[in-house]
Amino acid sequence: MLQKYQSEIVFAIVGIVAPYILTAIVKFFAGMASRRRVQGGPNAALIGVWYAFHFSRVRNVAILRREVWNVRLDRRGRLVVTATDPGVGELSYSGHLKSIDSGHLACLMHGVGHDEESYIRLQHPIPSQPEIFGMEVAVNFDREIRATVWLLSREDLEPAVAERLITEKTDESYQQETRSITFS
Repeated sequence: MLQKYQSEIVFAIVGIVAPYILTAIVKFFAGMASRRRVQGGPNAALIGVWYAFHFSRVRNVAILRREVWNVRLDRRGRLVVTATDPGVGELSYSGHLKSIDSGHLACLMHGVGHDEESYIRLQHPIPSQPEIFGMEVAVNFDREIRATVWLLSREDLEPAVAERLITEKTDESYQQETRSITFS
């Protein structure tokens, strides 16, 4: 009796499994196409190592922080960021970069192993541009909501150079002692 229904059972199993296999194949090729678009498109200039500089406050004193960002493509063709801050107890972060309106990039970063989130909006770089500027909204080490200027550079800049470049891009109200806008 089982042999009588054997072909129907095989067709039923194939009918159940086939859509999942086809979906996986379509997603695989769509991801490959997306990766090719990014590798040759406007986001190709983002892939690689960047050095990020910004001011934060610790016990109400402004400190220049430096992070190393590694930007790569994941299997879906999205730009993935992993960042480390070796100067502050090996803090590390992960997030995604995506193009948004007006030629800007949005990056939502999450702390790895610690509870922290930040939103960074950056200018979209052109391939020959060695620096990118942007703004971050996050919580500082004093647990205050703050906004601060970010500088991303392909070169690992000396702290004084990074501070000068950030200062040149900002107005006098930002250049006071705290180097950030905070809400206590």
